[in-house]
Amino acid sequence: MKPKVGTYTFTVESSFCDINGKLSLSSLFQLLLKSAGKHADERDFGYSVLFKQNKTWVLSRVGIYMEQYPCFAEELVVKTWIYDVDRFFSKRCFEFYAQSGNKIGEAQTYWSVIDVNLRKSCNINELNMPMTNFCEPVDASNGKTIIRIKALNVEPIFTHKPKYSDIDINQHFNSVRYLDYMLDTFDVDIFVRRMIKTFEITYLAEALPDDTLAFCRKEVGEGSYQFEIKEITLEKNGLQSCCGICLEGNVYLP
Repeated sequence: MKPKVGTYTFTVESSFCDINGKLSLSSLFQLLLKSAGKHADERDFGYSVLFKQNKTWVLSRVGIYMEQYPCFAEELVVKTWIYDVDRFFSKRCFEFYAQSGNKIGEAQTYWSVIDVNLRKSCNINELNMPMTNFCEPVDASNGKTIIRIKALNVEPIFTHKPKYSDIDINQHFNSVRYLDYMLDTFDVDIFVRRMIKTFEITYLAEALPDDTLAFCRKEVGEGSYQFEIKEITLEKNGLQSCCGICLEGNVYLP
């Protein structure tokens, strides 16, 4: 049987880097997702198994906590495992290591399974997958809890209708693209002076190709920002009505 913990090594390519020549948070997010996918596929509960049943894994919550980021041409080691599984959610943990062997960060993610045709959540325990055989009750998040954010009640910074590059294999707005647009609300020079230590996001509903999204941001403390992305209806006189929160997020820049 495969070990409970999967270990994956990546080399930081130039296309993965930000303005400082370090692994960008978006690229780290992508490598997190790639590691999760490889770990699940190797243990027979990944996308390829669910795809045959017209079902798929979708992210529900993500918390990433970093002390540093590797530079161009350095290696990043990702360790990941299933912490717990219940009826509708699975918690997956991550640890990130530099090529020196030093731990540089950690993450927690929550996943659910949806029926692709019905767009409804499925009971994971009824899917005949061997996930419980691989649970490792070691919580990498060290007691951290992803913050739930109330409505911000601020004007949107911008609105956006999903484009071709925003939509993924699940036919909805790609989870990493939310992060890209959130970070694009800042001036570039802020990331020259400061690094992102904490990124948390909760996906409350999926955004589909025909939706229009409003991106709202509020500074809630020194270096701490909260986001709210809403699905909206646009009328001739501008922002007319909010149809429901699509997601909420938290970014900490010390």
